[in-house]
Amino acid sequence: MHQYTQQKEEEISALESRLERLKQDFEPYKAQEDINLLLAILRHSARTCVWRSYARV
Repeated sequence: MHQYTQQKEEEISALESRLERLKQDFEPYKAQEDINLLLAILRHSARTCVWRSYARV
């Protein structure tokens, strides 16, 4: 039983290490997604402000 438990703990440790590496690899892509989202929001806000300024004229 001890051997089985030790084997499973090693498997869990390996999976946790892999997960951590994947998170680190994903980080630059996540940052780019956040920047793209922010730019989309700013563009939408700018269009909305321009539209509202025309509506007042």
